[in-house]
Amino acid sequence: MRTSSVLVTGGTGSLGAALCRRFRADGHVVVAADRSGAATVPDVVHHHPLDVTDPASVEACLDAAERLAPLSTVVLAHGVLLPAPGREAAGERMARTLEVNLAGAARVAALAADRMPSGSIVFLSSHASRFGRMPGASVYSASKAGVEALARGLACEYAPRLRVNAVGVGFLETPMRGAGAEARAAASGDLLAQVPMGRYATPDDVVEAVSYLASDRASYVTGTTLMVDGGVTAR
Repeated sequence: MRTSSVLVTGGTGSLGAALCRRFRADGHVVVAADRSGAATVPDVVHHHPLDVTDPASVEACLDAAERLAPLSTVVLAHGVLLPAPGREAAGERMARTLEVNLAGAARVAALAADRMPSGSIVFLSSHASRFGRMPGASVYSASKAGVEALARGLACEYAPRLRVNAVGVGFLETPMRGAGAEARAAASGDLLAQVPMGRYATPDDVVEAVSYLASDRASYVTGTTLMVDGGVTAR
């Protein structure tokens, strides 16, 4: 099988790095693209700086991936969560959230699709797109609902050449450290009570879903959002 490259935006975050490790283990050349440094990226994964708000930066990152191997998969795992309650939802935090989460995802997908004769694009969405009980997260939720709509539209636009899907990530298990850990733990218990499966998602849960959608095992799956949320949005 010919080696191909996989580009993971947000690839230096905890979830992004887990995605990079999985695609590398599956035999792909992997590029972790992010604004942050390469410290969390395994040695077997390439790192390239990326600002999703800048078309020139996106093109440079895609060039770097293609120099390594033909581009077959793009995973849009970047994002910001900037709580914006009340009037703040109409200001700078709103603009930044929409520019990074929605416009940035659309920009990378569109520029990558022009270079891909075949393959798969997978967006990371959130249960917040369908779950309104998150104070201060209305703009974030809207950005992720937009990502899911974008996946549906691009799936129809690019079919049958490319498949485009999304994974809706539920409450994700993350370490709790530092000041305020006790308060966060209490809030976490309140959230856990809303999850029918009785536990939070792990990075591996999400990685498995993304791996499936990106692979030939999902060759007839496009335009859908696979919810990995433990049943939260089913309630």
